[in-house]
Amino acid sequence: MLVSDAIYTYSAVINTVVHEGLTAYRKKNSRGVMAVRDHFAAIEAASTNRKGVQFVVRDKSHLQTKCGVKGFIVTSQEALIAEVDQITHWTPNTYRVGTYSDRNRKYIKGHEEKNLQQINTFVIDIDTQKVDVAKMITASMRVLNQTPTFILKTDHGFQMYFVLETPSFVSNANQFKSLKIAKRISQNVKYAFAEELPAVDIGCNDFGFFRAPNTQNVAFLNLESQFDFHEMMEWSKSYSDQKRRSVLSLVPESSTTVFDATKQEWFSIMANLKNVRGRKGQYGRNNVAFTLALACYASGKSKQEATDLLDQFNDTLDAPLRFREIETCIRNAYSGRYQGANAEKISDILQTYWKSEYEIKGYTPFIFDEVGKVKPQFFRKHRKSREERTYSHFSEWEKDLECYIESQLLSGQTFLERSQRSVAEALKMP
Repeated sequence: MLVSDAIYTYSAVINTVVHEGLTAYRKKNSRGVMAVRDHFAAIEAASTNRKGVQFVVRDKSHLQTKCGVKGFIVTSQEALIAEVDQITHWTPNTYRVGTYSDRNRKYIKGHEEKNLQQINTFVIDIDTQKVDVAKMITASMRVLNQTPTFILKTDHGFQMYFVLETPSFVSNANQFKSLKIAKRISQNVKYAFAEELPAVDIGCNDFGFFRAPNTQNVAFLNLESQFDFHEMMEWSKSYSDQKRRSVLSLVPESSTTVFDATKQEWFSIMANLKNVRGRKGQYGRNNVAFTLALACYASGKSKQEATDLLDQFNDTLDAPLRFREIETCIRNAYSGRYQGANAEKISDILQTYWKSEYEIKGYTPFIFDEVGKVKPQFFRKHRKSREERTYSHFSEWEKDLECYIESQLLSGQTFLERSQRSVAEALKMP
């Protein structure tokens, strides 16, 4: 690819992701043609869309320093384009404001979720290069019926971007309900792709720092493939219904009113982890300590018992927490706002730090009240036959399709031409 073509592609990617979340040109020291700058300035002045900021860093190691994240703040597409091949990571989603934490303006702050202004894209991080681009595209077609907007190659894998046609704006209304919906979509997308592809990082931060595009790392590009947020929301609801992955507390198969989660296999494994450290966008020591504290609380352990147990866990860590942080985790767990350890988070943590294929076994999401009746907000998961289910599995559709093709081919015929609609109608596909 010629240099000019590569820069044009980079600019197109930036423009597609940013979605007018930034100004087109710098307000000061712009190198743009004045007439063009004035044209865009007039458009932006008439727009009701608020402009925000994005954060960038020049090296991956700058994401974790003793003083915080070392980087800088950009407020215009011009600034991003001027930094072509100079930045390694960025926040593709737009934040309301950004500031520096030091006088020399080297360390940035403000990249927390509640400061998000708009969600521009969902991103999946794949921690292996032992998967080809064709397989990733096929997985995307199977899961979302669209290709990714683009795929970036990283030092150790790939990142798949699913850019929204129109940003989802984050509001603090109803306790950040819009952000919670976006996070649920992001989590379900990661879970769905983890069923199709190896080494999907399901513990990755939903809306944090990701690999920035440059002139060399775009492995796949289809900027016309953008995603409707409301359709993604409906897909997410459907996926949750199929997988029945409601946020539940773990309980054993027996019908006892109280059970001791600290005696379960997952707790023993988690309490003996030593390599928990965490990085930006990954479950860390505080997440693990809080999960263990929740299990103690749900099991009827006293705060002192939880403190003793977590103190022992902390001592065995390669990089222990300060005791004050352990106390905070216990205080929050025993605040009464939580019922128990989250099943999804338990799996995510153990898949990150123990075994990537780990699955919780031997449990059923039942909680019994004092008289032995199952509380209505919980349910048992049964494997239903296909006739009883609203949705079919992909493997079932694939088998149907194979049988259909075989039944339609004439003797000696090697190709079959049918429209997508006719095949869907024949197989009764939705």
